[in-house]
Amino acid sequence: MTQSEMNEWLKDEVTMSGSINISLAPKEYERICKKELKMLYTLYPDTAKKEFTILPWELFHTPLFKEKRQIKFPDCVLSVTKFIDMNRRNFFFGFRDTDFSWNKLFSTGLFVDGVFDMSVLTSRMVTWSVIDQLKLFSLEDIKHEWNYTDHTLLITGHLPYNSVYCELFTKVPDNLLYDDPWVQKWMSAKAKLNVAKTIGTFQATLIGSVQVNTSLYTEEANRDIEECKEYFKNLVNADQFFITTP
Repeated sequence: MTQSEMNEWLKDEVTMSGSINISLAPKEYERICKKELKMLYTLYPDTAKKEFTILPWELFHTPLFKEKRQIKFPDCVLSVTKFIDMNRRNFFFGFRDTDFSWNKLFSTGLFVDGVFDMSVLTSRMVTWSVIDQLKLFSLEDIKHEWNYTDHTLLITGHLPYNSVYCELFTKVPDNLLYDDPWVQKWMSAKAKLNVAKTIGTFQATLIGSVQVNTSLYTEEANRDIEECKEYFKNLVNADQFFITTP
């Protein structure tokens, strides 16, 4: 759904497909969409998608980088979650085999050692969760700070001497978000609140001395917004076996 199609859809929602002679200017619909998309990026997980890129080591040895130790990302990047030096390997017990790691050891032990039942599975899940938590204290991930406003990454850890694996979240294109029913519900509620505010501000009367009950618009819009917030909140609730960090 394009921006113009979204404008027409919102207009039909506000006017009940033209049943009520009231609407907003097309620019106002566009302003609402741009403003609310910024809010949805922080509330609705499905507005972002996980991607990765490899940053070449030459990038970290330029005079521009050494001056501020910052990397400027495109505006479509919402956050950077991992920033890992690619010279790291999973060495264990002196073996230099990158495939010989903790994951394989636990997988083997799960199916070979002892009796396999729910108590064993629960115990292993707890152990894995603890190990995942302990990984947060390792130096594999180079320390960094992300600035959401100007989309820059500040490197506060050691200077990389190899290429860096960068895991990040990027924005889903607007035309795809406009097809999402929850995004539509949120936008429709915000447009109705805007209409109710406009009518209430000027105490307008429609043709034929018809008075619009703005409270109905406000009540319906607030109810839809609360339903959206509850849905967004349920999407980010973690499983009890996993330990998460901000």
